[in-house]
Amino acid sequence: MSLEEARVFAWHELLSTEPEQAADFYAHLLEAEVRPATGSGRRPYYLLERSGRALLGVMMHPDPSVPARWDGYVAVPDLDETLAKAARLGAKPVFPEPLHARGWGRFSYLLDPQGAGFGAVQLEDPQLAAPNPAVSWCELPARDGEAALAFYQELFGWAVIHEMPGSDTSPRYFILGYRKGDAAGFGGLYYGRSEPVAWRYYLEVERLLPVLERVRQGGGSVTMGPHDIPGGSVIATAADPWGVPFALHAPAR
Repeated sequence: MSLEEARVFAWHELLSTEPEQAADFYAHLLEAEVRPATGSGRRPYYLLERSGRALLGVMMHPDPSVPARWDGYVAVPDLDETLAKAARLGAKPVFPEPLHARGWGRFSYLLDPQGAGFGAVQLEDPQLAAPNPAVSWCELPARDGEAALAFYQELFGWAVIHEMPGSDTSPRYFILGYRKGDAAGFGGLYYGRSEPVAWRYYLEVERLLPVLERVRQGGGSVTMGPHDIPGGSVIATAADPWGVPFALHAPAR
């Protein structure tokens, strides 16, 4: 995939109050190795790697007034153009100016019109312009589903490739593809009126039950599941030892 075609969630990172310990916690869950690096502004940064490939990042949360969280970054061909378009659509940048991470690219972080945060990055290396294999699903509960869909479709060109009608017990759910005609979705958007408006990222694991046991052993907690989902795979949500929520997904076996 070229940088011109990208517009995919290419990177995910955790903003933590205890980044070194958090990196060890998630590395144990994902059977990954931790490699210290340096982030923008010379802050300590930890990469979770497997077989020499960087999968996820962990860094010190720069703003204690905002809850620690997992973030996702969408690769874009032109960051300045994306930021200008996002502003016209009602998004607000968190940084006054884009930042730069050497070897990775120029990036910024925004809040969509309903308050969900997401990052945008203009990558330096075209090989990085691919969906992050460590995250199998990206999901957004929205107060106004149609408005959220319109925003992301206009900003990134994402498409609805399937729609699941709502019921008395489940909300209407839109499965998103990066491009029109995609056979498989990368995530979903639904009416989550009782949930925080924030992107949720599902970390991919081979087998869920052993990972949930490692969550508990490491001082975290399982908050939902495991639950079977269509297609035979299974999901759960959890919180790490510092209270940061995250989600897990294991494929059908």
